[in-house]
Amino acid sequence: MKRLTLFMALAMSVCAMSANAAFVDYTDRADYLNQVAAESMSLTMIDFTGLAAGTTLTNQYAGLDVMFDGSDTIVNNTAFVEDGWGVYDIGTIELMFIAPMTHVGADFPGTLAIDLYQGTTLVASSADFGSTGTGFFGGRLTDDSFFDRVILSDWNGPVASIDTLYFGGVVGSVVPEPASLS
Repeated sequence: MKRLTLFMALAMSVCAMSANAAFVDYTDRADYLNQVAAESMSLTMIDFTGLAAGTTLTNQYAGLDVMFDGSDTIVNNTAFVEDGWGVYDIGTIELMFIAPMTHVGADFPGTLAIDLYQGTTLVASSADFGSTGTGFFGGRLTDDSFFDRVILSDWNGPVASIDTLYFGGVVGSVVPEPASLS
């Protein structure tokens, strides 16, 4: 009986660790990119340098499997230390992915929080990234779940902004449409 109790306790703790380990936050871009490569995940990077300042983002990056909600604006500002270009929104930056994704990250000034969704269902929220200043990175990766929508917000104020955006999924994976599961 003692062995069974010990086995059950051990099994329950392993299951709890697995459930809690589904999503990993990264504050170091190199660590994030190394893990993406180690997991053989695809990687897309958008630096926002190809559009004019003041451009409102909608479907300009649909060819890269991401669309914006139409409230985000391209800006040229020294706060975006990677290249001087980024995205700004009073409120949140909403990303809608055409294909399911397994990771997302961004260089950003100030503070950032990342919420991952499957449709309208929140599946995970990141830690609060950043602080006062510029040159921060925040990323979220999972190897056992997918998301198709991301909300980026400033946990310390009303303005969301990102410098360079990174995202991708599992190479060669096929996720069935919900209707095909019945």
